[in-house]
Amino acid sequence: MDDMVVLRHNQPEIAEFLESWRGKNERRTFDFSNERDQADFVEAVQDMARHIAHVSVNATLTTVTSVDGVNTVYLNVTPPTDSSPED
Repeated sequence: MDDMVVLRHNQPEIAEFLESWRGKNERRTFDFSNERDQADFVEAVQDMARHIAHVSVNATLTTVTSVDGVNTVYLNVTPPTDSSPED
């Protein structure tokens, strides 16, 4: 069964946020020579970070760098379990 199907059943609010966020941002290439795309990128990352901080137990950020600077950013998130305290 597809993870989103299960998520829609178990956590409909989270699924709704993720579907909306994905529709606007996933696999989108942001052109940073364009100020609007810069702002859209910051907003997209901020929206996801806020969501993760609100619904997750913890998260770890890892960066991969090259001689040119940041190359890749990884984010590992620990979702709550049934026994995790909720807000």
